[in-house]
Amino acid sequence: MLTKRKIDNVISVLEGLQNNKQQFIDLYCALNQEVRKVIENAFYAGMTRNQVARNHQIIVHKKNGINIIEINALDIYDSLYIIKQFIDHKGG
Repeated sequence: MLTKRKIDNVISVLEGLQNNKQQFIDLYCALNQEVRKVIENAFYAGMTRNQVARNHQIIVHKKNGINIIEINALDIYDSLYIIKQFIDHKGG
């Protein structure tokens, strides 16, 4: 089960890679879908409130009738601080 603590740990590791863009991207892309979903939903929330900028295309596809969004890892990299605030505010 995905917990707030697990998400916080992932965000902490990603923050530690802010000086190495390629390692950040590699790790982010290797995260499981459940973890990426939390991060990408926080990005999307920030984007709809004009608090993060989308510089790359968002991919939207349907899976079992549900829209699934995929945010470019570079947008996550550029917006991690704001994403973390949205995750912290929401509670995970």
